[in-house]
Amino acid sequence: NVAIGAAAMQNITTGTRNVAIGLNAMVYAYAGSNNVAIGYQAGRGVAATSTSGCVYIGKEAGYSNTTANRLFIDNSSTVTPLIYGEFDNNVVKINGMLNQADNTLVLPVKTTTGDPATPIEGQVYVNTLDNKVRVYADAAWRDLATW
Repeated sequence: NVAIGAAAMQNITTGTRNVAIGLNAMVYAYAGSNNVAIGYQAGRGVAATSTSGCVYIGKEAGYSNTTANRLFIDNSSTVTPLIYGEFDNNVVKINGMLNQADNTLVLPVKTTTGDPATPIEGQVYVNTLDNKVRVYADAAWRDLATW
């Protein structure tokens, strides 16, 4: 194990092949192996946490995680991080929108009329008030579907 930072991995007793860098990184881990935590309180866990195969990057990333084989990349203790993954299930989610596991893309939902004011080429959204799926292409908003 490698621990750099005050209280980093301070409670580990039986875990092996872990790396914790940052104040309180993996502070409550007492067991578990093959984890990487980089950042203030990254992979902090809860009292007597034992997880293996996790990667935590960023301030408080995976702060309350108790499940093995998880990926958290964020700069807060959110349960919906910017990037989330499940190594054991081959799942990756980016900002809760891209879900590789079931090959779907969750589109942003707009509930007011009108298109976004500053579009980006290729931007897509669902408007539940206008009952449309819209895309910004060739410098104009276009309907992809209506219902």
